Formats: sequence, C-alpha cells, structure tokens
Amino acid sequence: MAGIDYDGIAGILRVHEAGEKRETFAIEVITFHAAIEHELEVALGKIIPRSNVLFDGKPKMSFSHKAKLLQALWKGKPEDADKLAGVLKAFQDLRDAVAHYDARNIKSCKTNLTIAFWEISGTKEDDYTVLQIAQGICLFLSDGHSLDDVVAALGQLDTLINEDLPRALGAEET
Repeated sequence: MAGIDYDGIAGILRVHEAGEKRETFAIEVITFHAAIEHELEVALGKIIPRSNVLFDGKPKMSFSHKAKLLQALWKGKPEDADKLAGVLKAFQDLRDAVAHYDARNIKSCKTNLTIAFWEISGTKEDDYTVLQIAQGICLFLSDGHSLDDVVAALGQLDTLINEDLPRALGAEET
C-alpha cells in the first residue's frame, strides 16, 4: 500500500520482539516525567491565577515551556530556580533518550540527571532512582524540605514506632 517495498511480516516480528524485551526503566522514566509535569502545573497554579487557561485544551503547553515558565515566575532565590531548571532539563533529556530509544545516550542522560539533582538535594549519591529524583523535585518545590530530610525523619519515626515505643511499653521484641 505504501509503495516502498516494506516487509510487514518482518515488522510484526520486530514489534513482537520489542514487546518481549520490555524495559522497566523506560516505563519509570516516562511515568515519573509525566508525574513531574503534572506537579509543574500544580506549582504554576499556585502562582498564576486561572492557570487552567494555560493547561486545559489545545494546544498543550510542553514540559519545557512549563519548566521555563516556572523558572521565570519563581518567587524564591533566582539561583534556586536555575538549579531546578537544570534538573528539569536533564529529566527532559532522559525522557527523550528513553522515548526515542537512544541506548548510548540513556546512561549519560541518567548520569547528567543525577548530577543536576545533586544541586537541589545537597547530597552527592550516585544511586538515586528516578522515583527519588522525582520526589526530590517535589520537595524542592516546597519550602525547606529535602529528600534526605524526609528519609531521615521517616527513619527516626520507624525507630520510634518499631523499637523505642514497644520497648517503653514493655512489649517483647519479636
């Protein structure tokens, strides 16, 4: 039909083979990228009256445009807006590498995202997951919390509930 001598049966087999090799990392990146895009809309909704005019309907504003708009309207320190913009740009680059499957570029984009995230997290760890980075972005948008602060607080809460409180109440350890 296309007049290009395309082998549809071979195409079916290639598509089937791609389905057999599902890549969960790609699903995580696309999922959390979409979630962060929504959070950008929520954050912008706190700054822009009637922000629904920008985000509802067609054409849709892109992730990059939303990130730049947030950077431009940032009410905190400009350098913090620039750091966040760097993380969001790196997240977009990783999403693009995954969505358009550029295997060589995916690893470097993940490394770049991790390095950019260090700027807003205050901690240099190499093994942040995409989920942790997405959560860290949300916490950076809030005033005064970091991912490491929340993880530490949860650790302390876990110790209190599962160790200190049972011990104080005389419960036997299991």
